[in-house]
Amino acid sequence: MIIIGSGVAAIAGTILTIIDPDQNNLQSHPQSSSSVALPSFAGSVFPTQVPTSTQTFSSQDNAPTSLFYRWSQESQLMRLIREGRELSEVKQEVQQLAASQTGLTPAMFFLNPDTGDYLNINGDRSVSAASTIKIPVLLAVFEDVDAGKIRLDESLVMRKDLVATEAGSMQYQPIGTRFSALETVEYMITISDNTATNMLIDRLGGAEKLNQRFRGWGLKQIMIRNPLPDLEGTNTVSPQDMAALMLKLTDKTFLSSSSREQALAILRQTVTNTLLPQGLDEDAQIAHKTGDIGSVVGDIGLIEMPNGQHYVAAILVQRPHNDPRAQELIRKISKLTYQTFRHPQQSVPTNPTVPQD
Repeated sequence: MIIIGSGVAAIAGTILTIIDPDQNNLQSHPQSSSSVALPSFAGSVFPTQVPTSTQTFSSQDNAPTSLFYRWSQESQLMRLIREGRELSEVKQEVQQLAASQTGLTPAMFFLNPDTGDYLNINGDRSVSAASTIKIPVLLAVFEDVDAGKIRLDESLVMRKDLVATEAGSMQYQPIGTRFSALETVEYMITISDNTATNMLIDRLGGAEKLNQRFRGWGLKQIMIRNPLPDLEGTNTVSPQDMAALMLKLTDKTFLSSSSREQALAILRQTVTNTLLPQGLDEDAQIAHKTGDIGSVVGDIGLIEMPNGQHYVAAILVQRPHNDPRAQELIRKISKLTYQTFRHPQQSVPTNPTVPQD
């Protein structure tokens, strides 16, 4: 329930206290154990140096006068937090779940904009993005489609310097193969194709220009520092920033209706459904994107519930290399939050059982 009137100021004070004052980033940028070499990208559109710390941007600098920029200045997400209600009991249960798993450090933000209920644990922290970085790239593509800067039927060439290892099938095609922009976007999201992502970043003007755009959107922690696959986790996001992106996909003032619906349709086709979707009922619908490197695993989604409401979910868990307990923790938290949002008056078991991989 959204709280109005004089209670807003009191809630705002409470919200400030729930954010852990510890300013250390969750990301540790561990050295990858993979023997696969990253592409060189010499002279490419990516930064030549990796910053040693996450930069916090001012949304006023060189901000584009886009719909997304104008929306970001309204601080819709922060208004919802200030006027909303923290799920304190659920937060305590989640913290207990996480504390029982030594070595796992979760960061998450869940919000039901229809009721104002939210869960925030380290939601403003900078975390290694893994493949969740592909969500802001997706939205940047469709923003440029609406601006007439990109056509979905235009042809993109797979250059050697853009080919990436790990996830995706495009890497196995001959150099010089052409793909439509729409095909490339679909590959990037549905099967998390890293080569497709690098091609789109290149088409959008490069990492630095995209970082400026994210800054203009008012997103403080989303930054591309290296090409995909970025196994060392230098590209970063925060759960709150990612939740804001997913929430905006429900706003009819952002993007054209066709672009918005097409972006959501692509996110609904994500092949990996072993994290957030495992905590949902069969009659729920999710548009989402996962991320998984050795040090971090996560899932970002927009969930539509049978009761007609929806909520945004953003969770990333830092872990010992490839520790499968992180996936199980995400599934349990997804189950707990889904049941809370769908049946707010019903109690939910602290340790819900969900399917395994």
